[in-house]
Amino acid sequence: MVYSLKKFRVLVIIKIINIPLSEAIEASGIELKYDFSDFSIDELTKIYELFSELQDSYDSTICISEQVHIKFHSEYGCGNNTPSQWNEFINKYYNN
Repeated sequence: MVYSLKKFRVLVIIKIINIPLSEAIEASGIELKYDFSDFSIDELTKIYELFSELQDSYDSTICISEQVHIKFHSEYGCGNNTPSQWNEFINKYYNN
């Protein structure tokens, strides 16, 4: 997905890390624990491997120019941004 003809200077990660991590823990069948130190090395390895597979399966990055990046965050703020905000932004400014 490309939203500027200018040289790309920003790689944006759209899908946040906690979603595939939660999915990996659930898929592992391992009981959720309060603290990571409560997991065994084998459990953490299994979760990590599942997480890596899930993360790789997501199309979760796009290249945009720094100008587009700044414009998005000036409108929606920094942190806790959502795919819905991104879609709204693209529809507002780039889908004519």
